[in-house]
Amino acid sequence: MATQWKGSVRIGAPVDEVFAYLADFKRHAEWDESTAVVEQLEAGDAHGVGAKFKVQEHLQTLRSDANARTIMRPSVGLVGWEVREVVPGNRIAWHAYSIPRFGVTADFAFTFAPDGDGTMLTESVEIHVPALLDAAARKVFKRLDDKQTAQWRRNLDNIQRKVERTAPAHELAHTGD
Repeated sequence: MATQWKGSVRIGAPVDEVFAYLADFKRHAEWDESTAVVEQLEAGDAHGVGAKFKVQEHLQTLRSDANARTIMRPSVGLVGWEVREVVPGNRIAWHAYSIPRFGVTADFAFTFAPDGDGTMLTESVEIHVPALLDAAARKVFKRLDDKQTAQWRRNLDNIQRKVERTAPAHELAHTGD
């Protein structure tokens, strides 16, 4: 099964600033609620294509308590990221896969477009889950799609806040006069 999502946010900073922030994969934990730690394993080419990362992600896992009741507990899982495309000022795309690999993968992309004195940032996500695993997860984790899409929306809002907070004050105070 594939889950697809696309969302956009306007950021009050120029494309080059937004692009530079998001092209620094080691900073993704600053805005991505599921990312705990990003460790770069390989650098990739001059633009970063081919760069590889090992990522610790925040997860909710099922556990049994002392009374054999099933409960959700926070945990950490490992994910690999591989940068697939970098077009400076225009697009960043990467592929994610579970470690160890058990068939769950995701493809993420950011596109950047000038919007007046700011940037229109669009994120596209496509998650691929084996059908049997997807069916089991949907039985256990109610409203899984709603929770995931809400997190992706919050991530865009987090990016907006982070970039606008670090933009030079003269750019944020621009009145258009």
